[in-house]
Amino acid sequence: MGAQQVTSPEPRGDYRPARGLGLTLNEARAAADVAFEFAEEIGVDTYDPFDTKGSQFVMWTYRSRTPLHTLLRKAVFGLELFAPIGVRQLLRCEKRRSAGGVARFSQAHLARYALTRESRHLDAARGLLQWLAQNPGTAGVGKGWGLPFEWQAFVVVPAGTAIGHTTMAVANALLDFHDATGEAWAKAEAEEACRFLTEGLNQTERPSGSVALSYTPLDWSQVMNTNAEIAALLLRNGDPAHFDLAQRLTQFVLETQNEGGSWFYSAPDAGEGRQVIDHYHTGMILTALLETVGTLDDQNVVRALNLGLSFHLGFHFEKDGCPKMRPHTRWPIDAYSAGESVLTLVRAVRSPWVEAKLRARAVDTLHRLVGYIVRDMMYGDGGFIYRRWPLNAMRIDSMRWAQALLCQGLAEYCLARGADALAPAP
Repeated sequence: MGAQQVTSPEPRGDYRPARGLGLTLNEARAAADVAFEFAEEIGVDTYDPFDTKGSQFVMWTYRSRTPLHTLLRKAVFGLELFAPIGVRQLLRCEKRRSAGGVARFSQAHLARYALTRESRHLDAARGLLQWLAQNPGTAGVGKGWGLPFEWQAFVVVPAGTAIGHTTMAVANALLDFHDATGEAWAKAEAEEACRFLTEGLNQTERPSGSVALSYTPLDWSQVMNTNAEIAALLLRNGDPAHFDLAQRLTQFVLETQNEGGSWFYSAPDAGEGRQVIDHYHTGMILTALLETVGTLDDQNVVRALNLGLSFHLGFHFEKDGCPKMRPHTRWPIDAYSAGESVLTLVRAVRSPWVEAKLRARAVDTLHRLVGYIVRDMMYGDGGFIYRRWPLNAMRIDSMRWAQALLCQGLAEYCLARGADALAPAP
């Protein structure tokens, strides 16, 4: 079973169930098994969607900023659509271990442990998280983790610079492991991550009294999903000293929600020029609010959660379960969007704060989404497309984006099905 590179419009393979919109539990379980076996085969050192953007050539075009350099960069990205592996080889991108991918794969192992009760998954998760503890990124305080290559965001971010979103992901994985095993070292490492998040990122105090944390220590951005996720993490970690900041971060997320329930990528008044509404960032915010509401028990959070979930279900999915990237278009069909929404919806259908009618819609959408993932986004060997456009599909087999995420999502979906937490699939 090899990791073949495919760029055909449709994933090929023999694992695509044919009947219905949803899957039987046995079909879902078989898909989860095949996907996880493939993830173990490729390992955590993989290509990444951002590695081309961090290559020496592309970073040179960013720094030069002339029309010719912009054209060269766009040409690289255009060629990447049709030859993703060839372009990476040409740009000398290496398969690397990304902290976000390692953290997510540890969570996939924990989900597999809950599903199979095989102790080897706890051992594997422990090893991955101990590697993270021993290999933090560059953080001025506490511990933080970032990307293993230079990249262009709001500013140029050097390789290894701690990132709020990545550090949050690592901390949640550590807390998941602590919850599963009781091992104190994992909790202590999560505390160090929270130190970085509360003291190492720039804080913008807004006129309302809310607070927005920056994406990295090098910028003053106000990104919605990162702030929602950090707030949820701080509440989950349970340090009373961080409770006020978590509330103010949550207030920032609530006050910037659009009237129809959506959120832009960053605060509309922040002047960052990135006012888009997309699938996976919306899913991240909702997943965070589902965690937050259980601690704060705040009716304002309940209202925002239900309004946001209603928007997500109404505008980010096709009838067959296909995850739409943005409300007005399904393209590109994206693996991270699919994986994030499996986790969001699994949590939504179990949440007492989600309205009953909305919960029923979430159950139906979840079944259709998982059916679509297995039939239309999964290859016969257990890998997933990265992104698909009308005329081609990209495959890079990235652990961070989103092999591990989908492995975790499929396992958690099977757990919910096995516990009779979901209505029958259509």
